[in-house]
Amino acid sequence: MSTDSNDRAVGRAKTVVMAGSDGKAAITTVVAQITDRADDIRVRTCGGIPLSKPTSEHVNSLLVPMVDKVTGRLGVPIRCFDMTVLNLDGIAAKEIPAVLSGHSADVPIFSCLLSAAVDLELRQDVLPTGELGSLAGDITMVSGIPAKVAAAAEDPAVSAFLYPSLDRDHSLLMLTPNERERIQEALTVASAYVRTVPLKNIADVMEHLFDDDAVTLCSLRQGFWDAAPSSSATETPLGTAIRFLTSHNEDRFWRALESTLSAGDSTRTRQLLDAIVQFHVSRKTYPAGFGGRLFQLVCSLPPATRRLKTPFPLVPVADFITLSQFAAHSHYEDLRFLSRICLENAKAFEPAHFTQRTPATLEDRETGEAAVTILLDELLPETIAAKVCNPIDEALNHFHPDSIQAGSCIECLEVAAALFCQLERYSKAIPAGPPIETAEKEAVALLQEAFARYGGEDAAYAEACQPTRLGGLPYVLKVMTDVYKAKAVHDHIRWVMRKGVDPLYREHVAFTEEIKRRFASFLSPEDVEPDAEVLANRWEDLARAYAHSLDAVKVVLRKR
Repeated sequence: MSTDSNDRAVGRAKTVVMAGSDGKAAITTVVAQITDRADDIRVRTCGGIPLSKPTSEHVNSLLVPMVDKVTGRLGVPIRCFDMTVLNLDGIAAKEIPAVLSGHSADVPIFSCLLSAAVDLELRQDVLPTGELGSLAGDITMVSGIPAKVAAAAEDPAVSAFLYPSLDRDHSLLMLTPNERERIQEALTVASAYVRTVPLKNIADVMEHLFDDDAVTLCSLRQGFWDAAPSSSATETPLGTAIRFLTSHNEDRFWRALESTLSAGDSTRTRQLLDAIVQFHVSRKTYPAGFGGRLFQLVCSLPPATRRLKTPFPLVPVADFITLSQFAAHSHYEDLRFLSRICLENAKAFEPAHFTQRTPATLEDRETGEAAVTILLDELLPETIAAKVCNPIDEALNHFHPDSIQAGSCIECLEVAAALFCQLERYSKAIPAGPPIETAEKEAVALLQEAFARYGGEDAAYAEACQPTRLGGLPYVLKVMTDVYKAKAVHDHIRWVMRKGVDPLYREHVAFTEEIKRRFASFLSPEDVEPDAEVLANRWEDLARAYAHSLDAVKVVLRKR
């Protein structure tokens, strides 16, 4: 199971509490942080909704020892925590509980404490509830399930609701037939809007709150990636939970890496690869078969994903050199594969092609569909804003000239060149920026283009040195930045077009067939060019049209 990295956090777990006198429940968050405090109180509440004294004692006497059992097995030091149950958003003050009492938040509290203790990310789209009935990790029934699952169903940020199983013996003893029927009915109704998952013990919680990549990163960074649980540790639910964290982490790593590479999540991919490299460097070992398996994984990616979404080099050269020092003679062939991961780009993984025109096969059509899907993603306004526009806007916002008026044309040019360096550093991640001579030449070109209809760069200097109602030097820099941004957007679209579809002609056919499939419904059949071979010659026109508007796509699709 994998989720977007924005849906995970360390030391934060959703919980649901009863709010008000009308029997409704509200969702909030429990937050835990490690503290250096040294005293007998392992968990201290800070702000938010306070815990009742019995509940606080329960947390320290039962939940903390359970966390200690897990961290002790993982080799992580004992921690003290500051914990906050956040006040409820959108709930009237009179409806907020004066204190949090009872044990229905045991599961989320335990989860956020463990998450903070070992730096393990928790899913933020999962809402658990349940009491931990023993140090062994059994989960027992709590009150208010109908109201709580209804709150989960109403919250679009919640994808799954975890609740104590109704099939446990203790649930049958605690619930009357009417109560059981009401809970079952509420779960059935809510299941149309949210996934409902019964829990029997803490091991079940682990499987739904922790993703493969989160566990993998934690195990590598904390050093228990290759730990093996003792036989006695697997006899209780808590032992099973520990085994979940410590077992099969190599398989979990490759599943997570395949998922992030396929999704084009370059940040998470780099985190996983950096973590495994640093783990083995710290152990002074070489991961047997690592290079070959990674090479095969990259080769198995769809071509468009590999060209547009894969962050080459996957392993920095410096890390490769460090890791190779620990390779034995038997690893040399694997090092050859790893070196290609470090030194080559996406083109090195492209198979050899023949360029004759052949009819598009089903595989080709699937390739075209994958290419279009990635192009759609890369050409979305949100994607262009995040990758291109936002860094440029941030660069301008952090650039503050000393005055709104330049003392001379030379001073204006010097400020413009400095801004150009800033734009390059932010948008292209160039730490030092370009040489000053290059920056000045580029700045002159931008000013000339930005003020072309007003007289070129001389008009820019005039506005900077003798400000009008337009705004002087800041206005000049703003217009210059707008031109820089427009060029950057144009370059991004051109890069996507060039990298998104292979130059091979038959992939052009597959690409245009997929465009037709997606957009032909907007036109009458007699107006659509039926021959994909004809449209294949105009695939670039189709790509540019898609980046512009649906109407532009319609024009290209029509017969000539």
